[in-house]
Amino acid sequence: MSTQNLTREIFHVKGYNNRSNNVIYSPPTNNVSDSIVVYFGGDIQNFNENMMKNETLEKYIKWSLNNIALLLRQTFCNSHIIVVQPCRIVQTFSCFDNFVKSTSNTGNPFHLPTHGGLEHLQGLIKNVLLNKSIEGDDKDSLNAFEDLSIKLIGFSKGCVVLNQFLYEFYYWMEKGGNNDIINFIKQITDMYWLDGGHNGGQNVWITTDELLQTLILLGIKVHAHVTPYQVRDKRRPHIGTEEAIFSKFLADNGGQIHRVLHFGDEEPSVDNHFKVITETFNSVNNST
Repeated sequence: MSTQNLTREIFHVKGYNNRSNNVIYSPPTNNVSDSIVVYFGGDIQNFNENMMKNETLEKYIKWSLNNIALLLRQTFCNSHIIVVQPCRIVQTFSCFDNFVKSTSNTGNPFHLPTHGGLEHLQGLIKNVLLNKSIEGDDKDSLNAFEDLSIKLIGFSKGCVVLNQFLYEFYYWMEKGGNNDIINFIKQITDMYWLDGGHNGGQNVWITTDELLQTLILLGIKVHAHVTPYQVRDKRRPHIGTEEAIFSKFLADNGGQIHRVLHFGDEEPSVDNHFKVITETFNSVNNST
């Protein structure tokens, strides 16, 4: 089977209110599914056709959203794979406005617990599976949605979406009253922060005690994979400081966290920054 048949680009998938995103979808192997994996990428990452139009971006084509979908399909073969294209891309900057409010054209986040990121994610997943069902691939997909666990993956800038969800976790678990969204939150079993970073001066990693405590109480497994490109950046030392606080708080307070520093004996490089993606999922494959 060609790689084109393994993934499908779906455009203008509706989520919450009037929001929509383009996504890349890949089905589980042999239509046997146990989970949904959702990926939010970093700056530079885009669909193949968009990256091929730009000489600067073309050299990173290995890390296109289409190729990430194929990598995730190999790693999570029994999962529905959904790779989310940012709703707005300015030059090379990914802006996930549908999930987290942005304060600039570079997509720096401003976290509001009532922004509706979780509602948008829930709607996006349901409508991706509904689109798939309408086309006849798997008529039971939507009906089985609530039985599937959800794994969320953010790479680099994409981690701002995961951070936003921590604010919304706390809001909904404290407020209560919406069983639909609370049950959706409880489907989330794993969250992967892969070398998180953005150009803002704070909240690259969440350090607020009550937000992290909610994450712990939910029992979500945290996978933190970092490289010197972010956590040892001398121009932005706050990234390493915040990541250390994030990881230590979870470890010290009963959180389920697996933290790995990749390429720790090498100089920071953008190549190794991207390679953390394959390093992470090679380790997943080797542990299963």
